[in-house]
Amino acid sequence: MSSSLISIIIPIYNGAQTINRCIASLKKQTLKACEFIFIDDGSTDNTVEKFTELTKGDSRFVILKMGQRTDPFQARKKGILAASGKYIMFLDADDTFVEKGCEIAYKTISTKNVDIVLFGSKPVKSEGTSKEVFNQYKRYLRFEDKIRGIYRSHTECCKLYFQEKGFGFSTSLGKKIFSAELLKRVISRLDSDLYLGYGQDLFQLIATMEQVNSIYANNKLELYNYFIGEGVTQAGQSTISIEKYKRIIASHNSFLAINSFVAGSEFTEQEKSLAIHHSKKSLLASAQKHLWNLSDTDIPLGLSLLYEAWGDNYLDGIRLTGQFDRIKNVILENTLISEKIRSDFHQKAISVLLDNAKELERDRNLYKNSISYKIGLFITAPFRWIGRFFS
Repeated sequence: MSSSLISIIIPIYNGAQTINRCIASLKKQTLKACEFIFIDDGSTDNTVEKFTELTKGDSRFVILKMGQRTDPFQARKKGILAASGKYIMFLDADDTFVEKGCEIAYKTISTKNVDIVLFGSKPVKSEGTSKEVFNQYKRYLRFEDKIRGIYRSHTECCKLYFQEKGFGFSTSLGKKIFSAELLKRVISRLDSDLYLGYGQDLFQLIATMEQVNSIYANNKLELYNYFIGEGVTQAGQSTISIEKYKRIIASHNSFLAINSFVAGSEFTEQEKSLAIHHSKKSLLASAQKHLWNLSDTDIPLGLSLLYEAWGDNYLDGIRLTGQFDRIKNVILENTLISEKIRSDFHQKAISVLLDNAKELERDRNLYKNSISYKIGLFITAPFRWIGRFFS
């Protein structure tokens, strides 16, 4: 639609179970000047048939076909290039927008005149989702993206995103509205043959940050309904297969792509360092978390596959995941783990122990030179003298 204000891009794969809810949400949008671009990534169920049935007579809905299974990055890229709207939003096929979501997003980005608007989300508990899993993701959504304000330069935007403690806002593409011109410019500069798998959101966002010059953030605008217990969050509450885990640990492809892109980017050296460090931590933590969703008998094989995919990057980053001791126990207790992994891990364990000792000594020295330590010595001095007198 050439008159569209917003193009909403929805990659979908075997989404017959949730497409009805997704399309119903889009039809209810109060902003009518939208186009809804579904990209079918080689579905083997009746997703396409249901799409055709549910959107009959509504020219705002189009479906593009990838032909064979690729990944969400390639699907989104196809959608971006086909988009005719002035702005672009993304939606996962198992999630929805609130009824005024597109209208509020459009008014905000056009009024603020920025490249990107960051908004918030509402967690929705899917049927069959455990209370524990729902609360876990709910806490995560509550504490992310606490930033608010407007940032009017590339330097300010990068400072906002590349922070010392981690990325400054969510990597999810769904909780944002972008300038279409910006995304088309970014996509045109990326390798057309990239296959990324898990972590592709992060890669696309980092590539976008290189070009962005203005951002408005307001997490109080809760425009996105995030269904917990479906899609990627489903893996967090049930046992997964080795085949599914192989797709998850393909996140290493995203890490390599980020490494390659960042190396040739115009980011500052500090921004490059933070981008690589935080990407490794984020992607490895996700792969590590899903390892424990394998059955007990599959965990040793899963660990071997994880090591095979990530190699030295896994050993270098293992401390970042906070799972060092748990991984150590798996390696020590399972004879199925190869001798190479045992040997490599042993060397890394020695390195970690040495690093821990150095950090402990450094912290001890910092404390001894601190004002609080000296005040403590002064206050306790009489008691120490009395103790010595009676000893």
